[in-house]
Amino acid sequence: MSEAKEVPTVGERVVFRKNGRDFLVIAESEYQGRKYIDIRSHYVNDKGDLSPTRKGITLSPAKLHEFAASLSAFAQELEMREEDE
Repeated sequence: MSEAKEVPTVGERVVFRKNGRDFLVIAESEYQGRKYIDIRSHYVNDKGDLSPTRKGITLSPAKLHEFAASLSAFAQELEMREEDE
């Protein structure tokens, strides 16, 4: 399978390589006139482009900071557990 074509990592979306063939894409979307943050799993299609899967979440911008804080707290807890082992 070919590598994904060059994709932007700032601006309209952020692309995070999850593993050798899957990516997480964070992008702004709009639905019924409201803006949302979409975090979705993507794969490289036969043409070498990133294509979205059904796996992902959509958050309102107001919930994004709460979600990020929750992820940060979770990561800190995991790090503390690893240090205790």
